[in-house]
Amino acid sequence: MSGVTEQSANSLPPHLVDECYRQWSESLSRFAWTVTRDWSLANDAVQNAFIAFSKSGHLVQEPARKAWLYKVTFRQAVRLRDESNKPFGSLSSETIESDLQPVDLQLSPLGKMVAAEDLERVSAAIQLLPIDQQQVIQLRIYEGKSFAEVALALGVPLGTALSRMRLALEKLRACFRQES
Repeated sequence: MSGVTEQSANSLPPHLVDECYRQWSESLSRFAWTVTRDWSLANDAVQNAFIAFSKSGHLVQEPARKAWLYKVTFRQAVRLRDESNKPFGSLSSETIESDLQPVDLQLSPLGKMVAAEDLERVSAAIQLLPIDQQQVIQLRIYEGKSFAEVALALGVPLGTALSRMRLALEKLRACFRQES
């Protein structure tokens, strides 16, 4: 009985998980399909994301839940896609290019091209940052962790994590101002 109490204290209530699933699972599946190009893998990615959500969604503030689910679904979709491709050899350049397309299916072909180029520019700019700033960006933006979780993961004070993010954003802004 104490195991159930501990689990419920560290997880979201099932009715909340169900409500979020009803609200976002369909769009998450379509999103995951853009990564996997396979409905079965896309649905698995969404299921894995909701399993993670039921276990650690309590750490995510309510306004950020949808974004968090998209991030986790994306990571799951990439992992599942990569695992399914391993036995069949490396990815073709066509597959890689199609995976770089933006998620928003509403964009025009030109808009998709511009968004893909922007994504490449941002990724390249992040790679130029010092490793400690890259780590903060990875944990905060790509993994959806709070700054407290970022600081804990990196073993640094909260203020240091915040400073690293501020410095990284300033450098990225400066980089893109110079390009304009």
